[in-house]
Amino acid sequence: MKSINFRKGSLRISQFHLLVCMLGIMSCSLWGQDFPKKLLQESDFNRWSNVWSPKISDDGKWVTYPIDYTVLKDTLVVVNPKTKINYKIAGGADGAFIHGSNTRWFVFTQKNRGVGIMDLNNGNILWAGKANYYKISPYGKMIVCIKNTKDKKKTLTLVYPQQNKVKTLTGITDFSLGPKDTQLAYAINTSLSSKIVISNGGNIEYTHNAKLGNHFYYNLIWNPQGTAVAFMDKSINSITKVQTENIISCELNTESINILNPLRNEKLAGLKLLSNLFYYSKDGQSLIFNTSPISGISSDQGPNVQEWKGTDSWLYPRVQNTWEWENQWWKTMWWPKQNKILQIANETTPQAEITSNQKYAIVYNQTQYEPEYSDQTIADLYAVDLETGERNLIEKKQDCSLDFIQLSPSGNYLSYLRDKNWWVYDFENRTCINITEAINANFYSENYDHSTNQGPYGKLGWTDGDKKVLIYDEFDIWAISSDGSVAERLTKGREENISYRIDTYNTNSAHAHKSLLENLSYNIEKEPLLVLASKHDIPYAYYKTDLNNNRQMLSVQSGKIGDLAKASSVNAVVYKTQSADHPPALFYWNNSLSTPIIIYQSNPQHWEYLVGRTERITFHNSAEQELSAVLHYPDDYKEGLEYPMIVHIYEKLSQNFADYRNPTYYEDIGFNWRVYTASGYFVLEPDILYTQGAPGMSAVNCVTDAVEEVLDRHLVDRNKIGLNGHSFGGYEAAFIITQTDLFSAAVIGSPVTDLTSYYFSVNKENYKPDNWRFENQQWRMGFSYFENKEAYLANSPLHQANKVNCPVLLWTGKNDVVIPYTQSVEFYLALRRLKKKVSFLLYPDEIHSLMKKENRYDLSVRIKSWFDQSLK
Repeated sequence: MKSINFRKGSLRISQFHLLVCMLGIMSCSLWGQDFPKKLLQESDFNRWSNVWSPKISDDGKWVTYPIDYTVLKDTLVVVNPKTKINYKIAGGADGAFIHGSNTRWFVFTQKNRGVGIMDLNNGNILWAGKANYYKISPYGKMIVCIKNTKDKKKTLTLVYPQQNKVKTLTGITDFSLGPKDTQLAYAINTSLSSKIVISNGGNIEYTHNAKLGNHFYYNLIWNPQGTAVAFMDKSINSITKVQTENIISCELNTESINILNPLRNEKLAGLKLLSNLFYYSKDGQSLIFNTSPISGISSDQGPNVQEWKGTDSWLYPRVQNTWEWENQWWKTMWWPKQNKILQIANETTPQAEITSNQKYAIVYNQTQYEPEYSDQTIADLYAVDLETGERNLIEKKQDCSLDFIQLSPSGNYLSYLRDKNWWVYDFENRTCINITEAINANFYSENYDHSTNQGPYGKLGWTDGDKKVLIYDEFDIWAISSDGSVAERLTKGREENISYRIDTYNTNSAHAHKSLLENLSYNIEKEPLLVLASKHDIPYAYYKTDLNNNRQMLSVQSGKIGDLAKASSVNAVVYKTQSADHPPALFYWNNSLSTPIIIYQSNPQHWEYLVGRTERITFHNSAEQELSAVLHYPDDYKEGLEYPMIVHIYEKLSQNFADYRNPTYYEDIGFNWRVYTASGYFVLEPDILYTQGAPGMSAVNCVTDAVEEVLDRHLVDRNKIGLNGHSFGGYEAAFIITQTDLFSAAVIGSPVTDLTSYYFSVNKENYKPDNWRFENQQWRMGFSYFENKEAYLANSPLHQANKVNCPVLLWTGKNDVVIPYTQSVEFYLALRRLKKKVSFLLYPDEIHSLMKKENRYDLSVRIKSWFDQSLK
């Protein structure tokens, strides 16, 4: 090891930058009085930037956040809210504070320079050999800076900032940090030998060697206790040339080696080991991984033909493309010391999820009741005791979709939604209890208007030790005991018409291989829950609440609030606020502050320009139901004049009422409402409420009623209204213009235009037949084509194309796997044959939304020009 000399970086400390910025923001209204405001031009767009989610140090003393510019170099900022010390790192990214109660070190990456380690006491930076990325040991004593080399190996630079030391390792093919500081295991594979080196505490090195060059060691992992290391061994028999994957486990205390070779274990006969899942159990005694059946190699040289059988549970393309990874990755456990194997999943029940304590698992077969024509996964659900392998039926025909079944964080219970109630299965006692049937509240999404089962209001939570489950209804958070005997409502949202949800900023469920079904744990008895309050689906305030319904407001905003980060060691937070007419700002709060303070205001140039106001308006559809819409005014609006208007649609958009939008021509769907308000347009974004079996007419009724509400206010010229939509919104736009002449121009992106042909298509993304989308999902038909053919034809824009009387611009990506581009071609051909004014933009290398910057700009400019030609 050698000493480090930290070099002074090129960063300038600005002691008063934030104060000046804050004073400037507070005086924005004064600027508006002293200087005339400008009308926004395209040449101004590049002045705008985005500030992304902030991070806060463990001790709450430092905050970092990235700023993303359109043209300028992105910047990573590190700031001390108390001292106002401010570091700006041009081109910086991936910033992280080193853990500790007194934060000193900050790590980041910078293109062309590599990994930088900053001393926050003075701003000095150590650059670690142009590394590509880094990893920090659990308690921050060691930083591993990784540089990928041309020979597909790695050079590791080990930095010990507290000791002012550095060490370099070369020729590394894989590595893994241990759970204790400075623990490191790494592999070196060459044509002559393979070697594993385990550094335990920086001094002890344990080496496992294979002198023959027919082994390749990789996928290194540590157990949570730091007492064992396991890795995969890809070996080739020198005689038979057969390749196998083995697992090798090394016990550090005894220096014992255990090897799992599937060819020599009868319980793994016919199976191979996979490397895609590989981790230790929490107790460090067993390894969890996937196995898969060995496929035979067919020598049949018969005809090249696919056989699609009517009795197949899945379509032939789905079987060919996804069957192996969806149904033949079988979770398996191995206890190295006892050489015990348990096959948790198998051909009968291939889907498996293991509880966090690794005592139980749930298993099922997602194809059991296929073919199903919905997005649900219906199966018989079983519990498995991982000690004995015994199986027990929990429920028959249970919806096993994500969020319908959820595991408690301590591994004692399974919660599941069934018959519109929450049930809890006790693994140890093998009992199922309905814990919500006696409560006068609905715990399923009442407003979910698709045709399938109404799902839950998000993921559940539990208090520490699985004592109480935390469940949402539409407005409130409930704490219910696992046996259902005690139920407490922690918030009063129903009375206030406010929705409360737990903010998931920080939990003590940090197991690296946590199941997707595993819930989060909250120590609510020691620390109140941090709760996000929302109205009209817009989060606007943070509160703290406890089991006794005591509530403390942390912050409330007139706009939208979110992106909260909380310090792990102290009571300090940072979060972001915004509204449609106020660019995002970052606020900081800790116990010593009576009110939050602003630490960064993005886009101060916003106040130099005219900005149209944004309103939430209400209207009634033909069924006299009240709905909401967002109305953006032109930047240069003058009362008494009538303006052109663009109506932008996609199901429900009023939840975006408080979102600030940077003006840009680089949106992936080619539309940015801020560009249009700057150009003298109103922009209307109405909500759409659906009637089952009539998605097209539902859109017609709601959108035209919303437009009429605006027209009644004498703000908009009836002859200058355009319609824009993409994807499902594109379908809605296409259908609307076949039913009304209210619109003088339309832009339609990636639409479905013929419900019949789309119903009978195979999706190229998931290889499912697309009919489930109509019968039980977004299209809300609620019945098959054969039950009501007329309804499918009546809701298809293609079959009403002769009624289109406005200019139509169609666009899509040719590689769209969500909606075939041929749907746009069909509508184009129909309008062309009918001699309608139509233009079609096909981007050959693009998908459902445009990815390439140059194509986004091209589309945005073309859409704007299309509307201007007809509406200006």
